[in-house]
Amino acid sequence: MFAEIDGRIVNIASFGSGDPPFFGVGGWIGTWQVWRQALEILSEDRRCIAYDHRGSGQSLADVSTLTRDGLVDDVFLILDHLGIETCWLGGESQGGFIAASAYLRDPSRFHGLVIIDSTPHWRQDAPGKLDFADRLEADLDAALGPFVGACIPEPDCRHLRRWLFDILKEAEPEYGPALIRQMACDLRDRLGEIDCPTLVIHGLKDVIEPPESGRQFADGIPGARWLGLEGVGHVPTITRPREVASAIRDLISGA
Repeated sequence: MFAEIDGRIVNIASFGSGDPPFFGVGGWIGTWQVWRQALEILSEDRRCIAYDHRGSGQSLADVSTLTRDGLVDDVFLILDHLGIETCWLGGESQGGFIAASAYLRDPSRFHGLVIIDSTPHWRQDAPGKLDFADRLEADLDAALGPFVGACIPEPDCRHLRRWLFDILKEAEPEYGPALIRQMACDLRDRLGEIDCPTLVIHGLKDVIEPPESGRQFADGIPGARWLGLEGVGHVPTITRPREVASAIRDLISGA
């Protein structure tokens, strides 16, 4: 559904029933559909919500607002718009440190966290990031093709690579480079403040955010559970949705 929130149109998907709901945040310029398959499974016994965050899909926004604070604002704006007081919060890739940042802003809104193939330390000047932004501006399709291939190295996944490519192409061309250049995050010194059930899932074949990045979350958050997925790349919500959904169910049921 499309909703007017804070003067902008935001695309929100909500399905299933059962409280408290699970709320999924996508990464970089990935739309809500990055979470689609896993949430379809979870929605059999729980309300599930995902959305096109600013800078992705159909949720248009001024380029200058594509910052960590802006994306964290959206989490609360959407929860308030939907009348949701508390939820389980999940974030994939960039969405992982957005989810953790939202918890640190107001822990009272969240029962727990699921962090998937993310990092607590995002540096715009990390090797290759700014060069990738330049290549996106020079030739979007030529830059996205290899990126999608790196995201999904699993065999027999040509259809999923095509799907992810199409998802990323929904964003306005200037959004991808802006989200790289304007994003900044270093939560490493604050991870010990996260006091809720937390699950960290990471593909052990991820070259976009290596497993060591996810380990920083798992080792820094007291009591966090670690699930490393053998042979899996950067987007297990797309390539291993049943395993992701099952692990999230186990976290919630054990809380």
